Amino acid sequence: AEGKDAKLKCFRELQVECLSILASALYALHSSLLLHRVEFNVVGRELDALEQRARSSPKASAEESEDQPVLAEFIGTLDHFQEHGPGCTAVALRRAVQVCSERADLSPQTSVTRDSLASFFRDVFREADKELLEECRAAVTLLPPDVAGAGSEEMKRLLDEARDYMESPQLLEVFRVVTASAADHIAEQLLEVDAKDVFSDGSSLPLAKLFGSFIALSKSLLDPEAEQCRSSIRRFADQSVLNQFCEGLFFQEGTLAAKA
Repeated sequence: AEGKDAKLKCFRELQVECLSILASALYALHSSLLLHRVEFNVVGRELDALEQRARSSPKASAEESEDQPVLAEFIGTLDHFQEHGPGCTAVALRRAVQVCSERADLSPQTSVTRDSLASFFRDVFREADKELLEECRAAVTLLPPDVAGAGSEEMKRLLDEARDYMESPQLLEVFRVVTASAADHIAEQLLEVDAKDVFSDGSSLPLAKLFGSFIALSKSLLDPEAEQCRSSIRRFADQSVLNQFCEGLFFQEGTLAAKA
């Protein structure tokens, strides 16, 4: 790029790219984790209910065997977000980063601290919620579409139940809590991937100095073997609001066990 204005424009585009990559990685990771927890709790509840019925009668035991493929098919719907979720998440998070950067008047030269960085990413996540999760959009984002005539009636009931959970205000609240926590730990994770204290003693530094660290952290977050991914999963699992939500799912009446 030639000229000061052209170089500044390229620098700002690089800023959006680096922030978007990290925001997308965090958002997609926590979306996937929450989706897995919901479906695993539903399946665990169904297996528990079917096992209890199987103990009571031989007929119920036969029905339990018939329902195993349905549960496996239901778990298979997790592949939908793995295949289609990252793309739509990246697009939405890029837009959110652009909106929030303009709102905060953020530039590559802006001095940022641990707290201001966490606040910015929380703002980005909440902006992205409007496109991906709010107003019943979560089911569309996270689950496969409801295709008439596709799958068994039992499978349809399980998916309908999962959609109800995805569209509930409780799930949105859980997601907001876990992603806010993720934003609060970004500076800590940047330190881990960069091997230096980028925010020592409450100090600040120009945003541009973190561009490379943002990309490195985003890669680690999506690598199951990386400590940053594992620590994010542990932090997610330790959230009390998540565990309370999942307990509510598990102790509902079983969908398959209750069938006529």
